[in-house]
Amino acid sequence: MLLPSTEVVVADDLLAVLDGPERLCILRDFRDASNVLAHWVARADHVGTAIAWIDGDSAASAAAAFWLRALTQAHARGLIADAVLYREITALSEAPEAAAAALTRALREVDRPVTLVVDGFPRDATVSDQIAADLLDVLGDLPRMRCVIATTSATALEIESATISRRVLVQQDFAATASAPPTTPLEVAERVGEPGLRHLVAELALAPALDTALATMMTGRDDAGALLRRLEHAGAGYRGEASDGTQLFRFHAAVRAQAVVDLTARDPRRLAELRRIIAHWLFDELKDDLSALEYALEARDLEFAAHVALRAFPFRREEGSRVVALLRRVPAVQIHRHPLLALWYGLVLNADPATQRRAPEFFASAAVMSRLQARSTGPVETAILRGLESLVWRMLGQERRMAEAARRCVELLDGLPTDPRLAEIVGTVLYQSGISALYAPDHATARRAFALLIEFSERHDFRHRRNAALAGLALLDTLEGRAHAARRSLAAIEDADWPQTWRDGYMGAPARIARAWAMIDDADPAAALAELDVLDPHLATIEHWDLIVTPRALAKTMLGRRREAAHRFQRTCSTRTRRSTLPATRERLAVTGALLDLLTGTPGEPSRLGIRRPSSLLRTVLALQSSATGPLPASEPTPIEEMLAATADVHRSLLRGEEHAAHAAGARIAATLAEHGLRWPLQLMTAPDRERLLAILAAADEHGTAAVLRGGFDAFGARPDPAVEDRTHPLLSPREAIVLQALAETASRAEIADRLFVSVNTVKAQLRSLYRKLGVTTRDDALARAAILNLLDPPDAP
Repeated sequence: MLLPSTEVVVADDLLAVLDGPERLCILRDFRDASNVLAHWVARADHVGTAIAWIDGDSAASAAAAFWLRALTQAHARGLIADAVLYREITALSEAPEAAAAALTRALREVDRPVTLVVDGFPRDATVSDQIAADLLDVLGDLPRMRCVIATTSATALEIESATISRRVLVQQDFAATASAPPTTPLEVAERVGEPGLRHLVAELALAPALDTALATMMTGRDDAGALLRRLEHAGAGYRGEASDGTQLFRFHAAVRAQAVVDLTARDPRRLAELRRIIAHWLFDELKDDLSALEYALEARDLEFAAHVALRAFPFRREEGSRVVALLRRVPAVQIHRHPLLALWYGLVLNADPATQRRAPEFFASAAVMSRLQARSTGPVETAILRGLESLVWRMLGQERRMAEAARRCVELLDGLPTDPRLAEIVGTVLYQSGISALYAPDHATARRAFALLIEFSERHDFRHRRNAALAGLALLDTLEGRAHAARRSLAAIEDADWPQTWRDGYMGAPARIARAWAMIDDADPAAALAELDVLDPHLATIEHWDLIVTPRALAKTMLGRRREAAHRFQRTCSTRTRRSTLPATRERLAVTGALLDLLTGTPGEPSRLGIRRPSSLLRTVLALQSSATGPLPASEPTPIEEMLAATADVHRSLLRGEEHAAHAAGARIAATLAEHGLRWPLQLMTAPDRERLLAILAAADEHGTAAVLRGGFDAFGARPDPAVEDRTHPLLSPREAIVLQALAETASRAEIADRLFVSVNTVKAQLRSLYRKLGVTTRDDALARAAILNLLDPPDAP
């Protein structure tokens, strides 16, 4: 916040006007408006009112940066709590267009009126118009808020409004408050009376702010403090306060801009040296990590830039664009040597289709260099690098390396104290390591990572990250079939603590997926679909897509929309499956395909699943399709594995007439249901199997067990029994339905292969299976038969 200069006299009538009742007061084109505002803030009676000062000039690049400044200033003045700041800054980083809404939410929680003092408005018309529109929205939503703003020209804020009172003040209506300030280092030196100070002034003006210590380091002069006071008296800038109360001197923006021009032309090497000094001072003294990072990059001090980047992470979108512009000037070979810079730059490249092909090389170098540098860094930094490495390997589809890096990250951070300035990135890598372990799948490590993140978030008051960790645990328990545990984690999530962009986006997706499964367990598939529909805008890009399409397909099947479910499932798989798709993802898709086969009464085709070593879960689902004896989970199965294995055992025991074994398997199903609340797999049992099992339990006087199962059976329909299906109307698998549609719409097997992203040989095998079910041997006969059976009707809209 700016301190009033003793060299400037502000007219009493101007101060009186600023004290007026108008909710929006605009000072247009005042000389030294900063000091006018400073005098008013220092002199006026603001008892019971909170003041939030914004340095508008420093936020001129984008509206979101302007509002970020407002949030941090409100936080520095003690107006908003840490958790509120973290929540809204996180929301800003992902949705800059909703910046005003973030400020409104934060200031609504303040228990007293707020006055926003804006020292300078962006000159860019597009940015200033957006800020003006946002500001009017905020004032409209917060009737106890007032704004006093200094601008250099007319803005959209001056347009009259029936709802917000305003007053525009111009310089000529009041007594002079100051002479025009100098605009170049030479003018400053001449006002001081020593033209020879021109080069020294240019060097000092390179810094965004100075204290006596920095001025001494930059000039080597013992009288640096006295020199700063002389510069202030000459009107070169003004004094202000950092958030910790430290007094700083800031040159006017025009002087600073000319200083860069002068130094660039006169001594580029000295310019780089000064920027390194300033970068270290910004980092060590002001704790301004982002500005320190920018100065380090401008000085090409990438070693220090990487060190700072760990503490500045994550970058908000506008901040990131400034850093990207600086990184683009750095030779790629230098970026490759620094894993965090390489990773972040790779993410930027990956987000733009025009540069996407360059991203993998930066991901790969980030992974390799993080491993090499981990040998020479401290345990926390090593853990961060390994966590980031796990993220990189996950994006590249390297499961083993991903799992190893995630496991090492969690091991290192378990019980390890961390630097508060590393808190943001530690929270990030803990979460990403948990997701990597979940995808490995190494559920023990994932569970520990999310538990550590909860402890860490509570220690640092990161309530939004606590929500994310609880969502991760809920998803993990859902995948294992621990429905009761998943519901407890979901119930512990505080909806108000979600950043708005997280709730309905990537970070909130695990909670929505787990909640959808809970709704399926409640036999409410329509509610499950509504929950998942929120994620539709992200389905084309989100990495959790396979975890979304499974409950969606199951819910649609429960609603009788089987054909639509199969079509959308296959279409999503075709467009999203790539060479880098993780084995665990392919496994889950194979399980989903087998489940759809069961629920549509279609015999499975294990060969088409493309899984070389099926997991115990997949083997169990496939076992439900036949009476063949095969290895089922035996040692410490998860609840979902246990229930599916017991369901398969019921089916096979009944086929063999082994009522005692069927009785035991039914008891296992009831016990799993009671202990974990897992109910949806009950629909995988056919109606004849259900009736026979209930009869066996009743005969054995197991009325309690029978009642538990009967309640579940009543809530879920039985899957079709292939033995009693009408064979005159063949039931095609979801994949066969897609192939048949492609057969009707293409001219050759090669075209079908291109459309479905498979080989011609795969198409041949699928057509043989299709022809066999239709009872035909040629393409024309297959299409004729399909037309008669209405199998070529277009699928329902997804």
